[in-house]
Amino acid sequence: MKAHVENARIVAEWLDADPRIEFVNWAGLPAHPHHERAKKYLPEGPGSVFSFGVKASQTQGAREAGQRFIESFAAFGMKLTAALCVKPPKSMPALN
Repeated sequence: MKAHVENARIVAEWLDADPRIEFVNWAGLPAHPHHERAKKYLPEGPGSVFSFGVKASQTQGAREAGQRFIESFAAFGMKLTAALCVKPPKSMPALN
């Protein structure tokens, strides 16, 4: 488990520092709203699953940028499964 958490930390920090990335959701990052809670209750680390969003550019929206990111893995013969999500409307606060 320690190796999984360490690998997640490396990738999450790398993504968080990349200007092309809009957000990284991983409780191991100090900016995460549950970071202190994760340190308290998860002494071996917050796990290895995280999410992130690709920023929109001047030439393409965030969804298109995300799709392009996913498709770029095909060049390496890799298959990537991802959920392209749209934030729910503010009229649905339980989902925000």
